[in-house]
Amino acid sequence: MARPASALRARPAAAALHRLTDLAHAELRQRMVFEGCKWDPQVGDVEVVGRQVLVLPPEDVATLTAAAEALAAESLRLERALLERPDLHALIGIPRALRDPLRAARERPATDDLRVMRFDFHPTDAGWVVSEVNCDVPGGFAEAGAMPRIVAQLSGLGAPGPDPAQALADGLQRRSAPGARVALVHATSFSDDRQVMEHLGQALSARGLRPIYAAPDHLRWATGSARCIAGGAEGEVAAVVRFFPTEWLPSLSAACGWPAMFGSAVQQCNPPGAVLVQSKRAMLSVPALGLELPAWRRWSPGAREPDLRGLFDDRLVLKSAWGRVGEGVAIRGCTDSRELLRMRVGATLERRQWVMQDRFDSAPLGSTDGPLHLCVGVFVIDGRAAGFYGRAALAPRIDKHAFDVAVLCG
Repeated sequence: MARPASALRARPAAAALHRLTDLAHAELRQRMVFEGCKWDPQVGDVEVVGRQVLVLPPEDVATLTAAAEALAAESLRLERALLERPDLHALIGIPRALRDPLRAARERPATDDLRVMRFDFHPTDAGWVVSEVNCDVPGGFAEAGAMPRIVAQLSGLGAPGPDPAQALADGLQRRSAPGARVALVHATSFSDDRQVMEHLGQALSARGLRPIYAAPDHLRWATGSARCIAGGAEGEVAAVVRFFPTEWLPSLSAACGWPAMFGSAVQQCNPPGAVLVQSKRAMLSVPALGLELPAWRRWSPGAREPDLRGLFDDRLVLKSAWGRVGEGVAIRGCTDSRELLRMRVGATLERRQWVMQDRFDSAPLGSTDGPLHLCVGVFVIDGRAAGFYGRAALAPRIDKHAFDVAVLCG
């Protein structure tokens, strides 16, 4: 879905970066470990709890909030339309092992699922641009909630926005009976995944719900139920919060019955049908669906099929359909030459696992650490904006080496 060159976006207002003192940063880092469950405050030798604080003026808060809510509504429309068009699933890169389960999702009983999305915005000289949405298993809850709260207390630079972990817990509390068991499903061998779920689990416990920490193969799925078999946590669960990507599900043993998840009436956050829009190729289906998605047309750089000429066009960006945290993003001048070659070869051999976007020029903000490129992730939970997740890097590609930035509202 290409975006008309004449489309106008709201220009970023006077967002500004401020630097914490050494003493304030040391306290922030310690409190994020204990209050935010951020047990891995660095990646390798890179400190990821940043010293910089982004203060958004009211104009930018209003712009990003309205844009994200409109994009979320359109994303759900697109997902529902794609569920009814299995003939388009190959086009958008859905793995073959997921296509039959997705057909079953069309017959799933009506369920009031809690939907959580995060839209990643970047400031440019022409205005804010959204690069992608994570509508399957978004992360960044502590960084968007606990971190701004702590920084606001330490600095007095502004007010924290909504806390997405609290919004998620509120949504599940409204949908659940007191004391309901909620399975927090994640790859339990990874501490960076566990810390996300521990943070959410604390918010659930504060509302009288019972979090159950489980690996994906700890659940046994049926049409009307999900049962946990983990030692000490056996029994049915009322809801599932998943931090294990849908496209990874085929790696599980058939014994857990994971395909039944797609048609199960158990409340899920997010249901696996979210994978249809999680694919960065999803927008390629819009012409065939005949949908009008004005928010996506306005805020995104559009999408197009990879072709040989485009692979060497500096005006285009090549992306993996399933990349996360900046993985599989080829930007000429920002991506290592060997990595760039590998991705170009991959796109040539498996075109339907890649997509191209018009390149936008990230506008860095000045800081005491030098010019920094920003990404502001806006959470939308139950259709309402629910927090800002900031990351920054010296280069335009925001990847695993970027650092977290507390976002405050001015």
